[in-house]
Amino acid sequence: MIQRLQHRDEQGSALLVALAFLSLFGVFIAAILSQVSTNMRLTGTTRARADRLMAADGGLEYAVQKARAEDSACPGTDIDAHELTSTLQIDGRDVTVYCRALAGAAASPASQQWSVITTAGLVTTPGAGPRITGGDVWAGGALNITPGTPIATTNADVIRGQATCAGFTLTGLTVADPDTSSCSTAGTPDVPHVLPAAPTVVRDPSTPVTCASTGAAWRIWHPGIYNAAAGPDIGPNVYMESGVYYFEDTSFGITSSTVIGGAPPLGETSVLGAGCPTINDTTAGAASRASGKGVTIVLGGTARVSVTSTAKVELYSRVPDTADGTPGISIITVPTTGSGYRAWSAPALTSLTSSPITGRTAIHGLVYSPNAPVTITTGATAPLLGGVVASTLTIVPGVPGQKAVQASGRRTLLLTSIAAPATADEIAAVQTAVVKVANDPTRTASVRSWRAQ
Repeated sequence: MIQRLQHRDEQGSALLVALAFLSLFGVFIAAILSQVSTNMRLTGTTRARADRLMAADGGLEYAVQKARAEDSACPGTDIDAHELTSTLQIDGRDVTVYCRALAGAAASPASQQWSVITTAGLVTTPGAGPRITGGDVWAGGALNITPGTPIATTNADVIRGQATCAGFTLTGLTVADPDTSSCSTAGTPDVPHVLPAAPTVVRDPSTPVTCASTGAAWRIWHPGIYNAAAGPDIGPNVYMESGVYYFEDTSFGITSSTVIGGAPPLGETSVLGAGCPTINDTTAGAASRASGKGVTIVLGGTARVSVTSTAKVELYSRVPDTADGTPGISIITVPTTGSGYRAWSAPALTSLTSSPITGRTAIHGLVYSPNAPVTITTGATAPLLGGVVASTLTIVPGVPGQKAVQASGRRTLLLTSIAAPATADEIAAVQTAVVKVANDPTRTASVRSWRAQ
């Protein structure tokens, strides 16, 4: 019996395969389209965020240049930030920029960026470690710092001046982050300065007066020359009229008196509170020889300054009323003979000292003495408020942990830039930076941090 093979009907199978393929392909395409849609949305979001960050970044760049150009843009170390601008447009976005001063102030030209410059050495005697704050420290020469009591710095970079920096390690000074320490083989920096015109009148007679509020006896000194033949007549209390004082071969030695040097310029206030409110540059009337604000004491020959025992001395920064010397210098030694001055050549230590607690010194301007040593004793306030340039600076820790030098130095600024969102579903982009701006001719800015929030 012969059986015939029956062939199955395969009609429609190709349709099933095609439908399965189309279904799988449709799912795949849907997934791809969903991913593309998501990526496109993410790309837009990312691009919008990048645009906001770039706009905020541009706002910070603007803030840095504004702070370099104008001290008034960020005037003080108060709590509130100062709005630099709210009308800045960057890439079509509104950007608002704020500035807050964290430390420092708009310094006089004499202060520059330095709190301490030494050419021959930095020395401390035993005691609690003193502090240097505000301006940078150039430590040239030997470091004879008492072991275990390092000098602490705040808002101050430390540059160690050495002949070679091979294997450099900073010892004796502690630098708080984000400030830095480094070594340099460059020459010792200098603070641009010009001696004031030499006085020509030899020691005008001091004028005796009485403080109206306390009845205490005072003497008014007039700007001029004080020398070995006509040294300073130091009474119980002295008010130095604003101007230039040239001491030659004589000692400016204060042991128990109160001495106030000139009228405070705008922005400076007393830290000792030791003056007489009714004695000022106009008290002497027609006999007054005052000029400008504050005083500059020039030391020539063997002249020296010494403040000891219970004396209280406050010298305000010099602001001439004409182009007469560099503003901001309180004490300066004469480097060379000429132009009415004799070069400083004291055989012994020229000292600016202050006993703690009872004797206090507040020198608001720069002490410029690169050819002479300076000795200070820390008290209830920093004796040097405007920086110091000295061959050797010796710090005697009188009051534990107190400041020895507190200069304006470089201003530390917190800058904030906010780029506004372009649509309702965006958020603002915020960038912040901590920047130091030097009080040098080029207003150098150094960035401590720069971050997006």
